[in-house]
Amino acid sequence: SRIEGRSFVFPGAKGEIHYQGLNKEAPRVFRSAGLLDVTCHVLRHTFASVASELGYSDGTIAGLLGHKGRGVTSRYIHRPDAALASAAEAVSNDVWRRMEM
Repeated sequence: SRIEGRSFVFPGAKGEIHYQGLNKEAPRVFRSAGLLDVTCHVLRHTFASVASELGYSDGTIAGLLGHKGRGVTSRYIHRPDAALASAAEAVSNDVWRRMEM
């Protein structure tokens, strides 16, 4: 519930600031969920990449991530090259087929 006179739903420990402890808490939460080598930053990149795969524009993704411009967002989005993915799949399938002979 909201604290009377506070601007933030998750207020900071001191003064009129927002909660800033997530980066300290996140490793414990990730470990307990069985997520290894995961950081908040990795989750942001993953979120942006999935949004891109779903067809959302860079501008929309920028808004979702809280970026003011698209330049920063483009560094977050990792679009797989469809031709490379298709080629890798074809080669892997052929190798698999040859191994079954």
